[in-house]
Amino acid sequence: MPQQVRVRRLTQVTYGASQTRGEQLPKGMLLRELILRLSGSVTAAAGFALTDLTRGDEWGIVRRIQIIANGSDVLLNLDGCQLAYLNYFLTGGRRAKTAWAAGVVAFDTCLVVPIWSFMSKKSMDTILDTRLLSDLRLEITWGTITDISTHAADAITVNPIIDAYGYESFGIEGPFSQSRLFRIIHTTVAANTAFRVNLPVGHMYHGFLLNTQTTGCDTALINNIRLIAGSTVFYDLPGTVCQQWFRRRYGFEQIQDNALGFYEPNFYSDQNFQAGWYYVDLVGDGYLSEAVDTLGLAELYLELNIAAASTLEVIPMQIIPVRSGK
Repeated sequence: MPQQVRVRRLTQVTYGASQTRGEQLPKGMLLRELILRLSGSVTAAAGFALTDLTRGDEWGIVRRIQIIANGSDVLLNLDGCQLAYLNYFLTGGRRAKTAWAAGVVAFDTCLVVPIWSFMSKKSMDTILDTRLLSDLRLEITWGTITDISTHAADAITVNPIIDAYGYESFGIEGPFSQSRLFRIIHTTVAANTAFRVNLPVGHMYHGFLLNTQTTGCDTALINNIRLIAGSTVFYDLPGTVCQQWFRRRYGFEQIQDNALGFYEPNFYSDQNFQAGWYYVDLVGDGYLSEAVDTLGLAELYLELNIAAASTLEVIPMQIIPVRSGK
């Protein structure tokens, strides 16, 4: 039987202020993607301005998104803002944006959780075979209204919810490699020409999403990016070249469409600047054979030239390949 595809609603996660809430995801199919739909509404009180919005707009209220297999195996750990930028770099598309103004503001926007490897010639190699799992959960850590707006009088009108939809298939056999997305967060106290971020070894890396912030605002602070293992330098580019080269290669443009005049692909907030985000792509031909394989390496690390004190976020795109055992 040829492979069959199914797209369906899987579950819903309800809101709890500053709480982590989770729901089971169904098993039995090959999971390609999750589509997360965030909906609800807030009342933006009189005097509200776009400058009151935090970095994530409504997705700021999603402090953490986790997909957990077999009770403890975390396959994805990102916040709403990080997932939105990952969507942008993986697809080139900007999410639907909410029209923010004083009054009741309803939001209903979607982001995609990439279970398999986007920008790959054979994405099916990294599909998640849920038939092999004893447990699979989607967990959301919710924030509060202050994660959306700093305007003191604003309030949640209709509690947000997340509906999860699955893009699944069946009819083929594995084994399949496994992709993981997680975050590493550092605080740098001063400029540093060689700030080191150690990375786990033993698996493969498709790429990295990097972000720098000062006082909660995205800021372009990375002067240079290097990926190093011992004496081998896999990647060495100035930050501005990394950004512009990626956009040229994949036809992405830096678009100015915010009423405030800020550059951003996903948000209205003046805390959110595309210039503070960097995507390091290690798989140029689209085949995962080009991913950096760290099996047998004693170390792997990013060495970053950072211009000033900042909060640094590193999101590795890790692949756990099927090893032959020979």
